[in-house]
Amino acid sequence: EEGTKTEENWTVTEQKIKAIWSEILGVETIGKRDDFFELGGDSIMIIRLLSCMEREFGYRMPLEDIYAEPTIAHLAELLPAYSAKEEG
Repeated sequence: EEGTKTEENWTVTEQKIKAIWSEILGVETIGKRDDFFELGGDSIMIIRLLSCMEREFGYRMPLEDIYAEPTIAHLAELLPAYSAKEEG
């Protein structure tokens, strides 16, 4: 067991994304590097994910960024770049 599913070392952003994933996927135990699709996600759920993340964070992430690496860790890393684009 890698221990990736514990709350230790989760950023606030990662925790917010995890809560969204949990609601959409109906899964409580999610690790930072778990794949959205391996957890049962599909293309319809991705649209819901984008919508929820836009409500939570204030900007829409491109669909291709989620498909490129559908993990909480990756999405959390990308969010500051979108925030900077919105401000600039």
